[in-house]
Amino acid sequence: LTETLPMGVPLAEYRASLEAQGGQPPYTWSLDAPLPDGLTLDASQGWLTGTPTTAQEQEIEFRVSDEAGAEAVRLLTLRFESMIEIRTPARLP
Repeated sequence: LTETLPMGVPLAEYRASLEAQGGQPPYTWSLDAPLPDGLTLDASQGWLTGTPTTAQEQEIEFRVSDEAGAEAVRLLTLRFESMIEIRTPARLP
């Protein structure tokens, strides 16, 4: 199963592939919680795609099952961080 997911940026397109091995394909993907706003999971292909709307970090339990009903589970973290920061100049005495 996929070990980690790539970090994304809010309001930018995100695309990540979930991977499984073994069992009897085809695989079916599901999760235990809603994805962040703007993302979707393709249950038959294992693709996470979309445009996240806010900076956030969320742990989600992903499940994959095969044609014979075998199942595997992995807790993965989705992280979306802004790539901009506000800095103020140092105060002069």
